[in-house]
Amino acid sequence: MSLEIRNRYDELHLKSIQQTIDDLKFQQKEGWQEKAVKIIKSSRLDVSELELKRLRFFNILTKETEAKLDHAISTMDNPHKTELKIMIAQALEIQKIYQETHHVFIHAQDSGWLLFPDLVKELTKIHHPEQDLHQFKFLRMPDLHRSWDITHYCKNHFVHDHDTATRTDLISADGHFFHNTYGESSLYFLSCNRSMETSSLLTFQNVIQHFYPKIPLEDTENYARKMMQETTTTAAKTGNLFVICIPKEKSASIQYRAHSYGVPCTCHPDSESLHILESLQKQEALPLDTQCENLRLDPCPQFRLFAPELKKENGVKIYMIPPDRLQRKAFKQNIKKIISEISQSSSKK
Repeated sequence: MSLEIRNRYDELHLKSIQQTIDDLKFQQKEGWQEKAVKIIKSSRLDVSELELKRLRFFNILTKETEAKLDHAISTMDNPHKTELKIMIAQALEIQKIYQETHHVFIHAQDSGWLLFPDLVKELTKIHHPEQDLHQFKFLRMPDLHRSWDITHYCKNHFVHDHDTATRTDLISADGHFFHNTYGESSLYFLSCNRSMETSSLLTFQNVIQHFYPKIPLEDTENYARKMMQETTTTAAKTGNLFVICIPKEKSASIQYRAHSYGVPCTCHPDSESLHILESLQKQEALPLDTQCENLRLDPCPQFRLFAPELKKENGVKIYMIPPDRLQRKAFKQNIKKIISEISQSSSKK
């Protein structure tokens, strides 16, 4: 273990970081939460044992929280349980920063989908340099507009997110980070590194075509194939975890409580929706008054997020937690290199 890593874990250094974050929170200046998360991300350690110690030092992993997290992860068929624990704990750390002003959800995707949010974000930066895209990831195309709002789904008991159009509009998420039901929870999909829908060459070809409509289809196919080849990494230990922070004043227009397939949960009256979400956000043992009485096998309510309203201008913040930061860095560099080729080629046409 290098001296540099040991020094980064030095207790005095961590106390200094904690004091800086405490000062930001006390002063409550605009943008303090984003600054705090930036500091937190820079303090993370790539050695699992030290990262766990860091999370314990900052009281993210208290004995009680760690025991609940260990229990939730114990049911996962994944040998990399330490990595899973760290990723969920890092999500809890972000939630701690935003909990007073935002409702915070987690969403997991398989590693094959990672190219999509990075590709869309980098191309948006080129075509719309005026946009501030910090603390944001695109989970859908940026121009996803609808003539309907969330009530199209939350008041519709025939919702089924195996329908392609519905799946485009809705993102499955958890407000209770310890939810671990097989085939339903973010933790499950994170653990087995899968998504309900598989990414493909056409997925990324369509993104390139969206931003560069004049590039011949054959060229967009070649660029998409090259991206998929050059961003392929060794088998990932887990999927990627997204932490989605929604301002509380916007929350009701972006999320709703759901059962499997996105069917609205009616186990409790609408008047209790905010209370249930706030109770779940405390990340304690699943409160009895939040449980879905009709679902003995999965008493924890899920959530669906209305993708067209997951926009930076709505105050939404989206962070990504990868299983391997070093692989992630190389991945982004490869994408930027190929996007530069596309941009240069397009300017010559």
